[in-house]
Amino acid sequence: MKIIALLILVTLCGCTYAQQQTNSRNAVQMTELEKATSKKKFGRGLTVAGGVLFSIGLIVGSNSSETTTTTNRGAIQTSSTGNPGLAKACFVTGIAGLSFGIPMWSVNASREKKLKHLQGVTITFIPQVNGLTLRCAF
Repeated sequence: MKIIALLILVTLCGCTYAQQQTNSRNAVQMTELEKATSKKKFGRGLTVAGGVLFSIGLIVGSNSSETTTTTNRGAIQTSSTGNPGLAKACFVTGIAGLSFGIPMWSVNASREKKLKHLQGVTITFIPQVNGLTLRCAF
């Protein structure tokens, strides 16, 4: 009788311990899901901002010109219309935003989808003093 009581006690303790691990795993998955969602949103914003800056750089660059003249004595004079410096800065910043934003957006969207799929249906058994509880979550 003592062996049976001990076996039941060990089984209930094991079930309780397994339940605690499931809860901590769910908490870790929720934290990972929140991180993936926020990184996906940041990647989306970076992509949009990079696209806008890239477009501004192209437009300003096409409307500006830079002329360099050299005299007989070797002196170089540069004259520009528009703002070619702003065009270069916007163009380079836009390319950087797009090159970092697109992969961040797509990788974290995939990670978010995978984590949402893992959260699907869970069935947990909770041993309690007055019996065993079955809980299904969708």
